Amino acid sequence: MMQKTVLPNWTFSLKIMMVNIAMGFFVATSNTQPAFAEKVLETSLNEQSEKSPQMLVKARVKRATACTQGFITPEKTTYFLLPTVYSAATLDTCLNNSVLAANLTELGNLAFSTDQLLVIKRKLAEKTAVLDLTSPHFHQRKILAWGTRNPNESVAICDRNSIEDGRRSIYPGGLPQEEIQKLGIIITVYTTENISQWIITDPDALAAAIQNSGSAEMINALQSNYLKGSGVLDVTALNAIGGTMLCTASEEKLKTILPTELKKAKPLDISTCSQAKKDILFGIANVAFQDKAGNPKAYYNLLKPYVGGALVADLQSLAAGKIMMDYETFKGLNPTEVEKLTPQNIRDLLGVNLNSLKENENQEIVQHWINTHTASEVKSLGIGLQGAIFPAGLGNFHFWEIPGSASVNNYSLLLSICIAVMSITMQWLL
Repeated sequence: MMQKTVLPNWTFSLKIMMVNIAMGFFVATSNTQPAFAEKVLETSLNEQSEKSPQMLVKARVKRATACTQGFITPEKTTYFLLPTVYSAATLDTCLNNSVLAANLTELGNLAFSTDQLLVIKRKLAEKTAVLDLTSPHFHQRKILAWGTRNPNESVAICDRNSIEDGRRSIYPGGLPQEEIQKLGIIITVYTTENISQWIITDPDALAAAIQNSGSAEMINALQSNYLKGSGVLDVTALNAIGGTMLCTASEEKLKTILPTELKKAKPLDISTCSQAKKDILFGIANVAFQDKAGNPKAYYNLLKPYVGGALVADLQSLAAGKIMMDYETFKGLNPTEVEKLTPQNIRDLLGVNLNSLKENENQEIVQHWINTHTASEVKSLGIGLQGAIFPAGLGNFHFWEIPGSASVNNYSLLLSICIAVMSITMQWLL
């Protein structure tokens, strides 16, 4: 019987080889196929967007991973060491806008560096392009095609309206005054240009902003901003603005101050105000402190900051009370009203300070009074003031000019001067 030759099972070996090749090909291509599929899908969507009135936008819905320090929670905003834990960069990535908006007061009380404060300032104003999944214009479908890397990834298809719906800002219209009041030291990184764009009508917001401001320039900007608006000038606003800046307000604005509010305010230095504004403020103060008129010295001490707007009748009333006005206050009076005072009024008004007029004889207000009173009136003060007005009809002589006679004209001028001097001397001796 012929013996059969046993041949190797090449068919089985070939099958094993094909399986190994297939597995190798699968492993080699598994990492590239998803990107290829995604590329194809993205290209397809882009082509459709060029042909369709709708805009097709691809958005991955995934959890943010940029914050490595741990997100800042509302509880952390009161931690005084927070500025040392989060640098400006980590603060940018770990402070969500919602936490910032809800805890602005707490964050404004922390000792952040300028760089950190600038991050917060930017966050308060920034607009972030984020798709609003609840928008009625938003449509989303899962990519079920082969090659999707992450089941949480999706393609969002939306029109232009959905993108506008998704643009969000903490304060898109600028910082409201309620939030300005909460800024704390954050306000120190705002510029005067920023402040000029704010709308502040609440006296409390103004006072809080001024208290936290870091420079006189910023304070002036806040005060000026308020005075140009419709905010009331109550006691809080008056104390926050002060007299010097109050003088920059319009006369119409000053007239809105209620006597009851001025009465409660701190004394205001209105020395830089125009005379018209001094008159307005004195009128308000006079009403405000009228209940103290029975006590002349107490009344005067309350009126003193505003007495620059007093009329002659008011000054005569104060003089009758022997208030002993100091020269610094006297020189701030209205010269037009001062010239109407008699020597006795002056004596009663200044009292023991009368000699200060001689010490300041060359000052404008003293000269103004001297030049509106006769020599005998000036002399009656008894402090040695020099000067006076000429009585009517004396010292005024007219000589006809003789043409071609210069010597006669010179003689006439000299004679006129001599007669004037003699007239003044005679009045002084009377």
